[in-house]
Amino acid sequence: MRNKFTILTLLLVLILILTACQPSDGIEEISEEETSIVEVIVYEQTDYEYFLSVPSAEISTPVMQGEDNEYWLRRNLDEEYDIYGTPFFDYRCEVREGRNLIIYGHASEKMELFGRLSALLDERTALQEIITLYINGQPIEYVVVSVYRQPQDTELIHAQIAFNGDSDYLLWANEIEGNSLVETGRTIAVTDTVLVLQTCIMDGSNDYLIVVAKKI
Repeated sequence: MRNKFTILTLLLVLILILTACQPSDGIEEISEEETSIVEVIVYEQTDYEYFLSVPSAEISTPVMQGEDNEYWLRRNLDEEYDIYGTPFFDYRCEVREGRNLIIYGHASEKMELFGRLSALLDERTALQEIITLYINGQPIEYVVVSVYRQPQDTELIHAQIAFNGDSDYLLWANEIEGNSLVETGRTIAVTDTVLVLQTCIMDGSNDYLIVVAKKI
């Protein structure tokens, strides 16, 4: 009887040891859901030539470029009709070499899409924001210099692509800086490359919201 008790005790101890060695559920292992999220993010950034990330505005999107500024205005990534279109570079931009890179994107009445760029009208948010443009998966980071409203029926100075030398570029930069509704304390130098984001402000004014950032 004593031998039987001893054997049963040993078996119970062995079972407990084996059970303790199994991995715990939901703690050490990465869930399938987490894995799929990581895979989607990597896939998006590497599957498109250009990709834009603006964390405070919850923007994480491919950016396209056409032969004009109409093609992607009302087309989605499958090149099918979509009223909100797809964010796109101005067709005149030389993305890898240009001084001023312009990206256009739609807003909606629910502040979705590029409408969330209005978050950068908050000074603290604008100062802390790092905008990232990926080119073939390689990140280029920008800090916000200026955020302002631009009536659509006025001269859209932010859309200037070509400059008549450094002095012309600095005059343009000074006007951009002066338009800002937030105090960033940042300026654009001759050697700086600029990224401009343009969208509509959905408040009945028909103004554009312009975000200007410079490469770090």
